[in-house]
Amino acid sequence: MKIILSYITATIILLFLLALPIAGVVAYIRLIRKMRREQITAIPKFSLFMLFLICGTLLMEILLGISGMWSGASTAGFIFLLFVAPALCGMIAWRHRHHSEISKYHCTILHAALGYLLGEAVLIGAVSLFIIGELAYMALLG
Repeated sequence: MKIILSYITATIILLFLLALPIAGVVAYIRLIRKMRREQITAIPKFSLFMLFLICGTLLMEILLGISGMWSGASTAGFIFLLFVAPALCGMIAWRHRHHSEISKYHCTILHAALGYLLGEAVLIGAVSLFIIGELAYMALLG
């Protein structure tokens, strides 16, 4: 019974992992179409795609972390989120720093890119403080 339950759990997680990228692509296409219907000038397709990619990767890492299904692809996604995504978000924020007045979408793109940068900075700071605290605790004990 325990083996069957683990197979069912793994199947459900795999279905989520397959459905998430498909849902992301569908949402991206719908957003581009909505922006065209609203006649937004200079639709930032590449910036939106990169933000969808970053958010999708973050959701995948959270799902895989919760499920305990860590793999080489998970490690590649983690490295992408830690090193590549901040550079992409920095370039997106720099590119859209003067475009936030064009539309609410351009403003949201700028805020999303800056939000990711801020979130990663806070995360790195918290982890650094944790490591420093652990090292200090070990030094006092020993």
